Amino acid sequence: MKIGLLFPSIYASPALFPDKIFAPRELLTDLSNGLVARGHDVTVFSVPDVETKARVVGSSLEGVKHPLPYYKFRGADGVHRPVLDYEYAKHQFELDCSVRAFTAAKRAEVDILHCYHDSSLFYSHYLNDVIVEKPVLYTLHDPLPPVDSFEFCEFTRFAGHNYVSISNAFRQSELKINFVDTCYHGIDVSIYTMNESSEDSYLFLGRLVHEKGLHHALAAIKSANGKLTVSINIPGRDEKNQYYEEIKNDLENSQCTVLPVVDKAHRIELYAKAKALLFPIEWEEPFGIVLIEAMACGTPVIAYNRGSVPEIVKDGITGFIVEPDSTNPSNLSNLVIKQTGIAGLVEAMRRIGEIDRRACRAHVREHFSVDTMTEGYIRVYEKLLKKG
Repeated sequence: MKIGLLFPSIYASPALFPDKIFAPRELLTDLSNGLVARGHDVTVFSVPDVETKARVVGSSLEGVKHPLPYYKFRGADGVHRPVLDYEYAKHQFELDCSVRAFTAAKRAEVDILHCYHDSSLFYSHYLNDVIVEKPVLYTLHDPLPPVDSFEFCEFTRFAGHNYVSISNAFRQSELKINFVDTCYHGIDVSIYTMNESSEDSYLFLGRLVHEKGLHHALAAIKSANGKLTVSINIPGRDEKNQYYEEIKNDLENSQCTVLPVVDKAHRIELYAKAKALLFPIEWEEPFGIVLIEAMACGTPVIAYNRGSVPEIVKDGITGFIVEPDSTNPSNLSNLVIKQTGIAGLVEAMRRIGEIDRRACRAHVREHFSVDTMTEGYIRVYEKLLKKG
């Protein structure tokens, strides 16, 4: 097949954003390389330095690197003007990328076009409707929008287009769109170091935002008198982060080792050493990539029962799933851990020795490998091409 992968995000550039926490960038690399390895003719429409073995059609990043003042914003104050100029340059990049991809589809240079990121999503939908007869597929990474939003109205307009969900939980929404399949994310298990034993510290990795639940992890560690290694995007001296200020005192104690965002090699080292990954999220996470990365190293997961967690973690086998509160007591009958919230996290930490670390890695190899992900997308491509 001739496959076009549209990834119109400036964050795909490792040169511009080396420390950016951006899972779709690695997923795009793995998917495109997996397709190439199977003999498909793959073109990636993205930044010029996107990491892939596929052919690259890159849109210029000069406007993003050196945004010129946009004349229309001349009345904006000195604080907001640079932000507006940058955002406009970013949107121009996304539009240019999208037009290049859809033009290739119009010229039959690709058999199918796969829009693999939410950036410029609605540009793509408009282009889809007016210039392309080839099948177009959309993978959505961000949660579906609420009813009272602009995005909800736009999705409703394009509800008949072809979408892939990254988990079944992702589909739970008042928004009803045409999901043609679910394709779980996958990783190259071979590069994740397996460790059949661990050190005495737990691990938290993620963005420094409330919904990631670091405050729950800190509370559980304090209650269990345990140790926690934290890798987060630590704010700079001049940056303001209200959430960081709220948890700063809890981070600055002898039970915690706080690290900045680390590269992949260091991240794998942290996973392999950890007793377990703590994932006490406060939102319906569509797919937590850190879950499968940790388990690939043999590290079990302790996570709240939210979003895609029950689809990824095998309760009692690859970790423990904890009900975040007593709102849904019926869920407890299906879970190993019977306590909820912080008490449930602590109970899971005390029982983590029951988990066979080899089972964690085997679970990822079977269900969440790059091969599994790639084959899943190939099946979707073939289904859409057959449909015509």
